[in-house]
Amino acid sequence: MQISSTLGLSSILDYMDSDNDNSIESVLTANSNYRTAILKQKLSGISSSSSDTAKAILNAADSASSSLDSLLNDTSEDAVADVQKFVSSYNAMVKNMSSQGGRINVAYLVELGKAFVDNEGKLAAIGITRSENGQLVVDTDKLKSSSLDSIKAAFSGNDSYASRISTDLASITKVTTATSSMSGTAYSQNYSSAATISDSTQSLMDSLFNSKA
Repeated sequence: MQISSTLGLSSILDYMDSDNDNSIESVLTANSNYRTAILKQKLSGISSSSSDTAKAILNAADSASSSLDSLLNDTSEDAVADVQKFVSSYNAMVKNMSSQGGRINVAYLVELGKAFVDNEGKLAAIGITRSENGQLVVDTDKLKSSSLDSIKAAFSGNDSYASRISTDLASITKVTTATSSMSGTAYSQNYSSAATISDSTQSLMDSLFNSKA
């Protein structure tokens, strides 16, 4: 229903207070409820997707950590298989962290990259390099031709690649577990109407990240 431009203020207020389903008040309320429902639906989808990605990160981090533990105790050709398992799990983790995005994941990806750069020579010697997307690449022939000593030398020792990655994996697991434990409702409540992460949630994530050491 259209409101005539000749209506006075009192007439408009009477119209808004009327029981007519087409009243301005009803229309505004319906519009507000619709927008709220749409936002909740979007946030629910974001929460579900984020939860699935977090689980994938946790699984990959756990698998990578197990492979590193096995590698350091290998005595034969098992080392090659464990290196390949580690690389596969590591790459799955990096892929999911990159897909999920966020300041915390970006910070971890930078740390993982630094750990590789600082040990690049030893890793390259056994056929492990790093692509532009942060994932590891294995030259299988070169790896298989490497001695057990050279493989272990690339992963063991003080401040070694394995040592630094293990520390990062433990921290990633801790932070991802904490942030993914938020329920869908809590997740939605921590977003503003513009669907941007709130200060309270960001503070939680920052405190967890800063305390990881």
